[in-house]
Amino acid sequence: MLFQLLEILNRSDRLHTPPQLAEALHTTPQMVQQLTEHLARQGYLVEAPQCSDGCADCALRAMCSAEGHKAKLWTVTEKGLRALHRSGGAP
Repeated sequence: MLFQLLEILNRSDRLHTPPQLAEALHTTPQMVQQLTEHLARQGYLVEAPQCSDGCADCALRAMCSAEGHKAKLWTVTEKGLRALHRSGGAP
């Protein structure tokens, strides 16, 4: 399930909410949160820095529905990309 989550986050051209990811993985939003935190601790994901002034100047504003919320945006790291490549999940 960890690699499935990495694959979704890596290949996606849009942002996903924890409930959307949970549905795709057939699990709960709480499990998605635990998985993302585990992947981050292991160095496969990194939390994108939040805009200190809100969403006004954020390049992802058009895709993000989290304006006014404390959303976490995750990015797959180089380590995560290498792991996906080795598992056959990334080009």
